[in-house]
Amino acid sequence: MAQNKTRILFIPNTLETFGGGERWTLEVATELKKIFNVSILNPISKNAIIRRDKENISREYDLDKIEIADIQCAGVKSVAFGTEQFIFMLPYPKDVLKMQKKIKEADTVYLLSFNPMILFYSILFCKRYKKRLILGIHNPTFFKLFDKDVGAGQKMLNFIYKMLIGNIKYFHVINGRDERLIKAHYKKATVYSIPNFVKSPNKKLAVNKKEFIVLFVGRLDKNQKGIDLLYKTIESVLEATDNVVFHIVGSGGDGEYLITGLARKYPRHVKKLGFLDSSDLEDEYIKASLFVLPSRFESFGLSLIEAQSYGLPAVAFDVEIIKGILKEKYQGELARPFDQYQFSHGIIRYMELWKENKMNLDLKRKIANQIKLRYNKNKIMMQFVNILNYRSS
Repeated sequence: MAQNKTRILFIPNTLETFGGGERWTLEVATELKKIFNVSILNPISKNAIIRRDKENISREYDLDKIEIADIQCAGVKSVAFGTEQFIFMLPYPKDVLKMQKKIKEADTVYLLSFNPMILFYSILFCKRYKKRLILGIHNPTFFKLFDKDVGAGQKMLNFIYKMLIGNIKYFHVINGRDERLIKAHYKKATVYSIPNFVKSPNKKLAVNKKEFIVLFVGRLDKNQKGIDLLYKTIESVLEATDNVVFHIVGSGGDGEYLITGLARKYPRHVKKLGFLDSSDLEDEYIKASLFVLPSRFESFGLSLIEAQSYGLPAVAFDVEIIKGILKEKYQGELARPFDQYQFSHGIIRYMELWKENKMNLDLKRKIANQIKLRYNKNKIMMQFVNILNYRSS
């Protein structure tokens, strides 16, 4: 019976902004509900930058038998975390009580939120009720907490985060860099290193012989995602050739105006597609010829792995997490960080290969099989089930 199942409570940053961690929460919760009693406590603020229709989210993910309870928060102001800006979310008193009740009812709390007050209350209530708290490190700026080259204000904020995190015994990381950091700074902690999984495409792989489409998927942010570098890259490529079409999927971020400007300047060659649901995004992956990831840093590179599961070779910068994905030469090309000219030349080289019919179905299958072998859903979910299969005494 459901009441005898281990009770897992997820607390994401906020489903309203729907980033990689939030997608991961919904996908994993959908899988785990077959085994556990799963619920999600969702902090929301009227100041959220992007709002997602909950009915649309329900269509995207099988959320039957998963309770999603909102925590209403006051969005105080945008504050820095590492190098990102986000809304400082302060739960209202009645919602603090709701949070307390939900944590008390759970066996294990899996926290993804790095918002200071959500982090504080999660630690407080888990300690009070002796609940197991696992902090999921999905935020790509986690490693920036240990960067000494920051201003006084950022040092103080980093100190607060590090002090709060020091009260947590269990961590789940999705890359080796964060695993090393936790083991170095929190020596008594238990660290579970389990990557994200990738779902198999629903549709057959295909080669687009009509046009060479270069695809980007992600938040339109300068600092992490490198949208400013992508902007310069697109300009360089289109100055050199008119045989390339760029499809830009994503919304939000301080670089969105750059993509809007390019789409107006090059209406035939730059398509700004905004946020797409999973079916439309799958269509983009299938008809694309090449994937680009101009990120300066990543926590996992989920969009890259998704693209490669559809057989897309990639051009990316040679940064720590990404080069761990593009291990084989046939998977793509790594440009010097952050040399947009070399990045541009990589795109043009792939366009020439495409014109010579060398980017064929065999290459796509080879890339897709490599990714499916390393990020198999069943294997990875079994590892995750093992760390959650716990009952508080």
